[in-house]
Amino acid sequence: MSDFFIDKLIETVYEKTGLQQNPETTEEGHEFIIDGKHPILMSYDDEAEHLLLTSVIDIDVVPVTEQSEFYQYLLRAALNPLQNNGPGVGIEDESGKCITYILVERHLLNVDLVCQKMVELIDWNEKLLSRSEL
Repeated sequence: MSDFFIDKLIETVYEKTGLQQNPETTEEGHEFIIDGKHPILMSYDDEAEHLLLTSVIDIDVVPVTEQSEFYQYLLRAALNPLQNNGPGVGIEDESGKCITYILVERHLLNVDLVCQKMVELIDWNEKLLSRSEL
């Protein structure tokens, strides 16, 4: 099923960010690589009616001596979306990758907000890895 609003929103986000839309977009969503180093996957859930922005961060860069504190922070940050306190985070079971995400409800969606949320996710990822907020 095609959703004209979502299709047009995604197309316009690509235009606004100046990125080329990948014609071979996967079932998982639309890939964006911001500044050549920040991957974001954008997907829409028809049932839940929300847009999901996800990103992967490399937690292997965290020194072993700081990992305990870092994982405690990740555990606390996992509840951020429930408390309207920023992006959420989790560890994927199969791959062990750290996934950060932001959900935006359909009734709030517009191009400017989606672009703002992409920047928010990138900024939060950088703060998370720099541990400046720990």
